[in-house]
Amino acid sequence: MIEESRKYIEVLRKYNFAASERSKASNAIDSSDIKAHGKSIPFSYVPLFINNDDLAFFQKSTDILYSILKKVTKQYIENPEYRKIFGFSKKLEELILLPCNYSEIIPVGRNDFFFDTETKAYSFCEFNTDGTGGMSRDREITREILETFPDQDFIKKEGFHGFDTIDKIASNLISVYRSSTIAIKKPLFAIVDWKEEGVMSDFDRFISSFIRQGVECRFTDMRDLVFDGKNLVDKKDGRVINGIYRRAVTSVILSRLSDCKGLIEAVRNNAVVLMGHFRTSIVHSKMISVALCDPQTEKFLSEEEKEYVKAHIPSTYRLKSGYFPQSALESAIENKDEWIIKPEDDFGSHGVFSGLDASKEEWEELLSKSIDKGNILQRFCPRYDFDLLSPTANSIERIPLMLGAYTSCGKVVGFYSRAGKAGVIDFDHGGICVTTVKVN
Repeated sequence: MIEESRKYIEVLRKYNFAASERSKASNAIDSSDIKAHGKSIPFSYVPLFINNDDLAFFQKSTDILYSILKKVTKQYIENPEYRKIFGFSKKLEELILLPCNYSEIIPVGRNDFFFDTETKAYSFCEFNTDGTGGMSRDREITREILETFPDQDFIKKEGFHGFDTIDKIASNLISVYRSSTIAIKKPLFAIVDWKEEGVMSDFDRFISSFIRQGVECRFTDMRDLVFDGKNLVDKKDGRVINGIYRRAVTSVILSRLSDCKGLIEAVRNNAVVLMGHFRTSIVHSKMISVALCDPQTEKFLSEEEKEYVKAHIPSTYRLKSGYFPQSALESAIENKDEWIIKPEDDFGSHGVFSGLDASKEEWEELLSKSIDKGNILQRFCPRYDFDLLSPTANSIERIPLMLGAYTSCGKVVGFYSRAGKAGVIDFDHGGICVTTVKVN
């Protein structure tokens, strides 16, 4: 990871940081379909390098994490008492407990974490399942960086290339479908979201990948799904939908249930294979960190898993009266830079506030207003700087990097990372995208 970055930067310096090549790459991305919240994506011309040893390390970590999350999901589904830790609404609980016709718990996800390259220490910031996206951003920006790099002989010699994340996920989703109890030989897949909210750059590439792998696929707006009593159909042409890759986030589904009746009834009646079943919401919710830190969870984890949680999951408390210790609140007040507030269930950094970004007075007010409003209080993860090259910089900068490892069926299949100096690392807070190069 670090050695490859050092060599890449050393070559880049010989070309005075390749101003014209960087500009060409940026212009290509600006004119592409790759956007974030409708805007062009700022990115580092120095990517993250992942070699085979790095990949093996992250896979070993994922194996333990996946085992833990599988046990938590099982407990939630089977144990009504355990569900109380999460505090989910009745409507969400009903969705989670709908029948599922395959055994895979997380067909697609992304685990965001901070990683120390020297000590190999790491802490998870959050887990994403519902609507996990950004694959096309990593793919296209990586391609532009590698194609515009001023020394192509160096790129070839080092064996640098992008991850085939989309194709691997599509292949795994086909396998998940085939493992279901209602699979047919020639299914029609639909990627489902609301058209105005969907990441079409991802969807278009997934549709192409499914088709290349022999499965017909289309995008279908959530509002166009109708359950006819036997099948789930796309009302635009009456075609039966057999498998769904769900990209609609559960929190949005809950706020627009009237749009989702067709999908929900089809799942209830075992009429469709929902890849990204509502039970993935257990892991997607920020309450998963609260649950992992709860003594009830310790009871069904192995000793290795208990140690893993202690080492890699930051202390997390539900900001609800009677649910958090006074000592945690006092620590958050006295040491604001060590804590962060997040909504229990949201996405895209909505409603996230870091003590690092606020004055003492602002932070105390945020804390007070956040109690009993559906939030969690989490210890701020240690952050580690990486050598990166921001879009407008003319020299290498050391910037905190949050890595994101895409997983599919428990396997690491790619990465999507972001860097930023603010407490909340996101494009809306001055953050930049850091794409990934695979090293053979």
